[in-house]
Amino acid sequence: MSESSESGHRHDDGLAQPPVEPEPELEDAFDRLVSEGSARLARPWPTLVVTGLLGGIDVGTGVLAYLLVKEATGSAILAGLAFSIGFVALLLARSELFTENFLVPVAAVAARRGSVGELARLWAVSLVANLAGGWGVAWLIMQAFPRLHRTAVEAGNHFADLGTNLHSFSLAVLAGMVIT
Repeated sequence: MSESSESGHRHDDGLAQPPVEPEPELEDAFDRLVSEGSARLARPWPTLVVTGLLGGIDVGTGVLAYLLVKEATGSAILAGLAFSIGFVALLLARSELFTENFLVPVAAVAARRGSVGELARLWAVSLVANLAGGWGVAWLIMQAFPRLHRTAVEAGNHFADLGTNLHSFSLAVLAGMVIT
């Protein structure tokens, strides 16, 4: 059995444990997370569609920067850095990206400040709108810069050839860490 005293808690091993105190910084961070998730879940349809389209357009802007730098320099590292321009645009515009902060609205649902239906709507609309915006920008890039077609095909094949395995997963996680 454990004993407790004013200085802390005692466990079976006889070592005193400090009393568990709330961590206001952690609670504040969670409250901010829930608040942001609730706001995203409550976006009206038109706002959600527009911010989703802009998310795809922002990433498409990053793809354009990637392709231009890759073609000009041949450097995958410089091209990868240029790609982050799209994410900067995404953050500045507060666009909705399906994969960005994917779990933020889940925190709102877990805290009962949103519903599973709202979460499904957010994920479905943002995914479809992101793909539409991204595909639209990709089409515009290929129409406006036909010389980038070869570079785009090479880059696409490179990432497709990685396949879905631990190696490609690890690269994606590292890229996400670097970009954020």
